[in-house]
Amino acid sequence: MPRNVRFSEMSLDELLTEMHKMELAREDDFNINDEGYGREIRVHKLVLRELKKSRDTALKGIRSDVERKLSKLLYNHGSEMKFRGQGSRQDAEKSLGEALDLDPKNGMAAYRLAFIRYRRNDHKDAIRYFNMALENISHDEPIFCLSDREIYYTRLYLLACYLNEVDNLNEELDSSPTKKKYPELPAYASYGVKDFITDLGVGLTNQEYEVITIDEGPRYVTYGEADGYFQKGDRPEDTLIIWFDGVNSKMAFNQSEMPFGSEGKARQLVYFLRFTSLNNPGNEDRMRNCFEEITNTSFVTNARFRKAVSQLRSLLNKLDPRLDVITTSRSPNPSGYYYNGKVPYKIICRSEESSLLDQ
Repeated sequence: MPRNVRFSEMSLDELLTEMHKMELAREDDFNINDEGYGREIRVHKLVLRELKKSRDTALKGIRSDVERKLSKLLYNHGSEMKFRGQGSRQDAEKSLGEALDLDPKNGMAAYRLAFIRYRRNDHKDAIRYFNMALENISHDEPIFCLSDREIYYTRLYLLACYLNEVDNLNEELDSSPTKKKYPELPAYASYGVKDFITDLGVGLTNQEYEVITIDEGPRYVTYGEADGYFQKGDRPEDTLIIWFDGVNSKMAFNQSEMPFGSEGKARQLVYFLRFTSLNNPGNEDRMRNCFEEITNTSFVTNARFRKAVSQLRSLLNKLDPRLDVITTSRSPNPSGYYYNGKVPYKIICRSEESSLLDQ
């Protein structure tokens, strides 16, 4: 097919072929790329449009599959690309809304939309989306499932939204001639949202964090102590610091810091640091758990694994050229890559998330 043919001019068969090519290309580069998901979303939308026109009942299964894939692409575009600073909040909101329209059981899309509304002080809509998230905490797609941490935050901020609405009600009643209709408000109405947010902040900063190092076992610290390890003025010198927090995971070394851009990359690096050595290198078989949530399969080819390691090395080099901490095993059996111990590390995560970093 000529390269200059527009997607809008392609037949359904040509669009399906193009869609399949894009899926294979992304499987070959399962770490988030820098181009986003725009072209794939466009092709999937065109395929879906053509399928809706067709009266062929045999295509119903294909349509359902395309809707599922499109919902996932839109969700990724709305969440991950926004995190990387590509596109506006409106773009993220539109993509997440479309993802939720295609799959109303996508709890994570509802979760992210709820926080967009919450930050905009649209508490009524935030309440609706927070409730949708809690009603759909499980899903066949792992990335659409809410973790225990996300369920925890959903409940907390849902309560914050309710209390905001109570405060608004109190203000209306104080200035309304209909106040006499409400001789007694519920007991919780006097507990203002400012008080709640203060208590919430104290509760969050009092969470227990776990610090993992190469020469010590896990150590439990307060949020303040954990945060101190990551602050520029208090960082241990010449030590790689990893703050594991899902898609918001980040790392620092001396005066430099940067985000991972995806939870997958963070988990891969943590695995290398904690569980590999010269005699026990990491390879595509041992590390498949670091990839299955991204690829939705436990099968990882050697070529794809090597590409992921190359990207991880580039990320470390970008942070600081001295972070040459992943070495290729020269022994044919077992083959792979391992942490060489050149630079010490500290890994910080919430205590309830430490299980995510286990083998």
